[in-house]
Amino acid sequence: RRVRAENEGLMGRGTEWAMSQRGTLRLLSILSVAQRLLPGVMREFARVHEGASIEVFDVPDPLLRQRLSRREADLGFISETNIGPGEVVLPFLRDPFHCVFPAEHPFARRAKVPTRLLTNEQLILPRRGTVLRSYIDGAISGLNLKRPPVEVEHLATLNGMVESGVGVCLIPALSCPPAALKSVLARPIDTPNVARGGGAGSVSGV
Repeated sequence: RRVRAENEGLMGRGTEWAMSQRGTLRLLSILSVAQRLLPGVMREFARVHEGASIEVFDVPDPLLRQRLSRREADLGFISETNIGPGEVVLPFLRDPFHCVFPAEHPFARRAKVPTRLLTNEQLILPRRGTVLRSYIDGAISGLNLKRPPVEVEHLATLNGMVESGVGVCLIPALSCPPAALKSVLARPIDTPNVARGGGAGSVSGV
């Protein structure tokens, strides 16, 4: 009876694993996806898979790729779509770039911001060498900027400078300040091919 009970318990746990009712999913994510999209997904996952859990590691894209390549997670939401050995990359979403500016700025009257009008603006941008900056450079490469951009390390600093009236910035839609923040506004730029992930964000699994 004891052996039979243990066997039935083992079979039951195996069934739970197979049906995703037990175990832990290790998930790496870029910050914007972790902040804006994962909370709702995790609530639904917990409702459907009560015995399973998710470990989330919200890290910048370069560090995320390093940890994923070392097999420190099962799944990762990444910006870049370069495929590493043993990885499978699937399109997840398209995250187009927006212009963020103070609420009283003339851009507020526009549905989209023409990139040509950025020539006379003080741009606040992620520092050169970052993933986001590589996308932005594709949008502004042909502009004859009147002033050199202000470069910062973190998006929080960038958004804070915009809110204070220092200038305007270009960032992906998921990274824009929430609508509840009335001191700044965001509008899409008129360059539709400029989007994080080369047109699609990605999910990478190992």
